[in-house]
Amino acid sequence: MIHPHILAQLCADIYDAPDAHPWLNYWTKDDVVIGHVRVDDTDVLVLRGSVTAGDWARDCEGWPDKHPLLGYVHAGFMEGMGDVLAETCGAVSSNLTITGHSLGAARARILAALYVAIGIPVNQVTVFGSPRPGVLQVSTLIQRVPVHTSYRNREDPVPLVPGIFPEWQHPEPWISVDSPPADDALEGIRDHSIHLYVKALTP
Repeated sequence: MIHPHILAQLCADIYDAPDAHPWLNYWTKDDVVIGHVRVDDTDVLVLRGSVTAGDWARDCEGWPDKHPLLGYVHAGFMEGMGDVLAETCGAVSSNLTITGHSLGAARARILAALYVAIGIPVNQVTVFGSPRPGVLQVSTLIQRVPVHTSYRNREDPVPLVPGIFPEWQHPEPWISVDSPPADDALEGIRDHSIHLYVKALTP
């Protein structure tokens, strides 16, 4: 298992320019940004959270969309993930970890569920400040991953969304961490920054 601090730092790195980190692969598929790196003998896929106007628009597409392998998923989070699966699966080994923050966390869970659904093993899914990605079928697939963990910092509101469809769920209870934001941080999302997760999980 890769320590969550390492994965949180990779999630912070994916927000930087592509050449700021030595990624083995760096893909942009249908506006979904993914970095690929190796940690010891493990391939790690890192999915970026919301940066562009398109990202924020997809966050708001919170209606359920039925997928043939995953059942009902958040329509905005699902956009582009079939192409991401096709692009990434040829580049990784059977020793695979998937991680992400915010929108990237929801996408990381969906990607892991897709891998499991087509019979490709995933060893670890660890996410930070993740919204609910889907309903029971997504959760059931992710629960087949040996290590699947989710972290919520303080009162980070993002893990509570979407809220318009009562069947939305997390695959597991989140692990609470406590990393206070700066006094001048924006209210509402002040506990959501990936840098707070990095700080909270530093050994």
